[in-house]
Amino acid sequence: YLLNHTVATGGIIHSDFSRPAELAARAAATLGPPPAHATPNNPQNQYAIDAYLKVGLNDVHPDVTFMWLNDPDGTAHGNGIGAELTLKSLALVDAGIGRVEDALKTRRLLDRTNIIVTSDHGFSTHTRELRLAALVDPFAKPMADGSKDIVVAEGAIYLRSGNDPGRVAAIVAALQKRPEVGAIFTRPVTNGRAEGAVPGTLSFDVARWNHARAGDILVSASWNSEKNDAGFAGKTTDGGVAGHGTSSPYDLHNTLIAAGPDFREHAVSDVPTANVDIAPTLLHLFGMRPAPAMTGRVIEEALPNGPSIASVRIDHMAETVKTPDGSYELTAHISKAAGHAYLDFTEVKRAAPR
Repeated sequence: YLLNHTVATGGIIHSDFSRPAELAARAAATLGPPPAHATPNNPQNQYAIDAYLKVGLNDVHPDVTFMWLNDPDGTAHGNGIGAELTLKSLALVDAGIGRVEDALKTRRLLDRTNIIVTSDHGFSTHTRELRLAALVDPFAKPMADGSKDIVVAEGAIYLRSGNDPGRVAAIVAALQKRPEVGAIFTRPVTNGRAEGAVPGTLSFDVARWNHARAGDILVSASWNSEKNDAGFAGKTTDGGVAGHGTSSPYDLHNTLIAAGPDFREHAVSDVPTANVDIAPTLLHLFGMRPAPAMTGRVIEEALPNGPSIASVRIDHMAETVKTPDGSYELTAHISKAAGHAYLDFTEVKRAAPR
């Protein structure tokens, strides 16, 4: 949904919409109607693969293809990590990627095609203690239309009635006392600094959330390393069966696999990267300089002619904030590599007030 549909030489084939119109017509004629959602959602995944193999390779001949396989995400949300259906979905995705490789090999394209497989997040088992909307509801005030002036969207808290630092501080103070609440972020005291405007909070900059549409408070559920019934570590207090969206390492650390003629073979890297590094890396492979406004970096250590993985310096640092009474201490663990900083996880400690 976030791809640039206006790009001059590009196009989108999606189960909900396709652009431009001539590509949509071609996809409809070749692929037929998009399949309905299923669990596991293999039908829609196969539709995406068919779009690449039957329309992309045959008619469009793209230099870069972004293929969104939207499961196992939904299956894992509904059934949990390690559940039978989730494992089945993973196996189906693996087979789907194998199908792409087989097709490229048949067309004699595999040896000159780079394939990058990434997930957009990790996953945690949810224990459902956190009810953020209920916790902040006592601080809400009525608007002229009768609605409340506080809106909670996932972990974001918005005060619709405008700037109210006193109420923001009061909400934060109440949340800091709740064990089901983990890291709390507020607007930065100074842009680029780690300290948030409210004592004991980290700034939005630490979470890369300091933008025009950011709320007044950002809340992450509490997390731990306990294992679920299937033996997978990582739990958060969020609602639902399983999911992501916290500053837990189990949510933040995702998968990146790169294979092809422009990547090192049989190399495993512990150098921190992020999904924002993929686009600059692709541009580099095409001989293009990434735009200065891009957040990410070229993953040079993954390239045959780049620096060795072992030679890349990784600096680990911690940014700690705490309440004046010492009852709530919040630390952001950050790794730095090649001039870029990566949030690894946050850690909260609580103690009796001094």
